[in-house]
Amino acid sequence: MTNTSPIEPVSFKQLSEINPSVCFFAQLQLEGLGVVDANRLVKIESSHFDAERQRDDHPPNVLLTRFSDKTSIYFTHSLPQELVDTIQNEDLEDVLTTTNNITAILKAASLFHEFEQSITYTIPNLGDLTFEGTRSIVASDDPLINQFNPTFYRKFPMAYAVLHESKVVSCCVSSRENDRAGEAWIFTLPEYRKQGFGSKAVLFWASELQKAGKIPLYSHIDSNSSSRNLAHKLNLMQVFENVSFN
Repeated sequence: MTNTSPIEPVSFKQLSEINPSVCFFAQLQLEGLGVVDANRLVKIESSHFDAERQRDDHPPNVLLTRFSDKTSIYFTHSLPQELVDTIQNEDLEDVLTTTNNITAILKAASLFHEFEQSITYTIPNLGDLTFEGTRSIVASDDPLINQFNPTFYRKFPMAYAVLHESKVVSCCVSSRENDRAGEAWIFTLPEYRKQGFGSKAVLFWASELQKAGKIPLYSHIDSNSSSRNLAHKLNLMQVFENVSFN
């Protein structure tokens, strides 16, 4: 019989093994970005699955990344050096003031459209944890996924599903995935939300990626309270925050 009861948050014991910088560069690779000359962002050739490839077409003009112990800053390869020098004089530890000042500098150069704040988490090793009532599905040829959400059916190569009464009620997929990492995208049918199904789907997805030797990443824009609540519910480890200026 399928166990459909909500699951409890996982108590993680291996937080010290997580390297936030490794997670950061893994996410950059997923977005088709690399770093040259210490702090310049460039597009890199990539053929991995990326449902957001069009969005990732250009590096941000400036990327401000805050870790628990430091703040780093990166610039698109085409940003004039004089602007880079001006921005690097900012106090990076005062993120709010720096964000306002970078915005003003880029606006003055007609290089500002918007900025976006986001938070990225990872999921420490889940070990041998098992998940009843779950199934990994090749999404493109499975009617269960088509009935659940046609977007998943058309777009994603693999889905990690939670079933209730023989029906898919929640799915986690990789919005981007390569041989190093994957980034989660989760959807639960509205009538089944707040019952633990979404939490189970995310952890099941993460467990399967870890078995393949990959880093599971979960991120959301700062204003997305639902995603933030899910991250807190699961005790996910926050590894860095980004402020990207476009």
